[in-house]
Amino acid sequence: MRWTRENDFDRFVDQNARLHNVPAPLIKAVIGVESAFDPRAFNPTDQERGLMQMIPATARAMGVSNYEQLYDPATSIYFGTKLLAQNYRQARQNWDVAISAYNAGFSRNRPWDAKRTSGGQIVNQAYVNRVKDAWRYFDRTTAPVVVGEKPRAKPIATPKPAGLVDTGAVPLLVAALIAGALLFLRR
Repeated sequence: MRWTRENDFDRFVDQNARLHNVPAPLIKAVIGVESAFDPRAFNPTDQERGLMQMIPATARAMGVSNYEQLYDPATSIYFGTKLLAQNYRQARQNWDVAISAYNAGFSRNRPWDAKRTSGGQIVNQAYVNRVKDAWRYFDRTTAPVVVGEKPRAKPIATPKPAGLVDTGAVPLLVAALIAGALLFLRR
């Protein structure tokens, strides 16, 4: 089966969002940043694979015995979402640290311990910002998941900024600018 866009995975995302109590737009954001929605994505540097780009050591610790399973969208989304949920709990409900740990692991997001109230230190802020930007995007374009209801996309309202020229007048404006430029060049 050929996957063509992020909506192809909505069923798996919605199921795992409910199962692991992770926002569906965040799951889509991680998939988008990690693999650009390509279930066959592979990073030879760290051997990351699948939609959510899990490394073999993490996958093994989570119970995956055959790493080729991570190319299956349902499997990748299940284990990736489970890891996000574990990170969130371990980071004391701090999504920034949970997202950072998803990318770099908790050992690199130190120093942090039981005495720290922030829940950790971010070592890869650029990655966290990319995921959060994508999360905001998917939060606007993804309908909330309701049990028993088929997900629907929210319409995106595009307000017209004040002070812009009406699109019907644009061709006239362009023609006037071109005519003025031609007159200027003839001098």
